Amino acid sequence: MKKITYQDIAKKTGISIATISRIVKGNSVVSKEKSQQVLDAMKELGYEIPSDRTLSKEKSNVILVHFSSISNPYYNGIIKGIKQKAYTDGYKVVLHEQVKNLTDSANTTELLELIKESKVAGVISTISLPSAERIQALVPLVQCSEKSSGNSIPYVSIDDVQSACKAVELLIFHGNKKIAIVNGPLFYRYAVDRLKGYETALANAGLEIDPNFVISLSDINYDIAYSAVNQMFSKGKYPDAVFTVSDVIATVVIRIAKQHGLNVPKDVEVVGFDNIDVSRIYTPSITTVSQPCYQMGLNSCEMLIEIIEHGYTAAKSLLLPTELILRESTR
Repeated sequence: MKKITYQDIAKKTGISIATISRIVKGNSVVSKEKSQQVLDAMKELGYEIPSDRTLSKEKSNVILVHFSSISNPYYNGIIKGIKQKAYTDGYKVVLHEQVKNLTDSANTTELLELIKESKVAGVISTISLPSAERIQALVPLVQCSEKSSGNSIPYVSIDDVQSACKAVELLIFHGNKKIAIVNGPLFYRYAVDRLKGYETALANAGLEIDPNFVISLSDINYDIAYSAVNQMFSKGKYPDAVFTVSDVIATVVIRIAKQHGLNVPKDVEVVGFDNIDVSRIYTPSITTVSQPCYQMGLNSCEMLIEIIEHGYTAAKSLLLPTELILRESTR
């Protein structure tokens, strides 16, 4: 007798394998109509349902938001957008900060245990998860800001390559030839893509990349950035422009440039990323790539709720536009 698989059930019902898995495991976030459709198909196909399987009568209304660091102001807008949509639709939001001293796999395991214990309706992650499919098999999952390659996790993000390229092209247009980049950790997709945008802009202009002007930080952290950027400026060979992947890091570059007797933007131009509050109030104010953080958060929560209530067929990944905001840190 042929063994009945999830693929057979998916083919018959048109419902995703991940949703079928949740129904079989008794996950309560799936609608009663969809659950019944799968159960009927299983019965018709002769699939044996585990005897200990129970469908909860009450659906969870808790959304878990997984992010990198509570100290990074970049996440403020994203979280505001998520909360706005969640509360409007009757959901609650729980924030979960990634544990810094754990490995990627240990963080994933810790997150999985939290999901099981908390019985959440779905997860929004601002971090690229190495085992995202394991989480997706338990609950609906959407990525916000960060996106993964090679998996089917829906996301709301920006085009980091194009955004970084435009920022560096501005510096090239102003006549700068020795352009540095202060980047984030390369295990994040955004950091890889922004480095690619930087390299593309220089290559298109026929400019060589100086390895001394390429910095990849271990974290978006003021103190870590201060040490790395100060070392670059202390070598006696200054860049004439710096592209940073965070406005927080841009403030570090401006401060160190001043300490070395350089004027921003006359001697060194600086471009940041994110357009958080500090970019407007710092002196000089910072030219930056503006991300629609609030909109990303709102759209990612909207997408997650659609998946919770209607399944993954409702999910379509989304790239939102960015804008280059010109201020005093560039000429």
